[in-house]
Order: sequence, then C-alpha cells, then structure tokens
Amino acid sequence: MSFTEQDMKKQIEDFTALREEFFRLESQEKAMRKQLDLPEREKTDPSSLTPKLREMVEEAMAEARRAAQARTSLPGVNTQIANSNHHLTNLARGQ
Repeated sequence: MSFTEQDMKKQIEDFTALREEFFRLESQEKAMRKQLDLPEREKTDPSSLTPKLREMVEEAMAEARRAAQARTSLPGVNTQIANSNHHLTNLARGQ
C-alpha cells in the first residue's frame, strides 16, 4: 500500500484538528488557572490543593484521558501514521 497525496492531506487535516484541540484545551487551562488564581506555567504541588481543586483536577485529567483514548481509537488514524512513517523511511533510504 503506497502513501498518496490524499493520505498526506488527510494526515494534515488530522494534525490540524489535533492542534486546534490542543489550543482549545490550553486556553481552557489558562482560564481555569486565572479563575483559581494559580500561576500560568508553574507546576503546582497536588498536596497543596484544596480537596475541591484536587477533585476538579482529577475530573479534568479523566476527561483528557477519555479524549486521548477516543482519538487513538479512530479507525484508520494509526494505519495512516504507520503508512506515512513507512513512506518517509523509504524516502530517506532513497527508495
């Protein structure tokens, strides 16, 4: 199975969707940090959080895990990634 221009376009579309999702989540995180009066980039020791904040963090992490799992289980995405990696390896070898 060869890697086609259409495969590349689909991969770029998938990447763009993931990038948009990342930016959406990043802006959501910034808003939450601002609302909770937490520093923007500094890591926070979980033991210093109130029980309510710890619960919110756990819920957000669970949601992120579910979203990641849903993305990785999309039909064809892993196959396309493997195919593109194979194609790039062949290009690098001059094949």
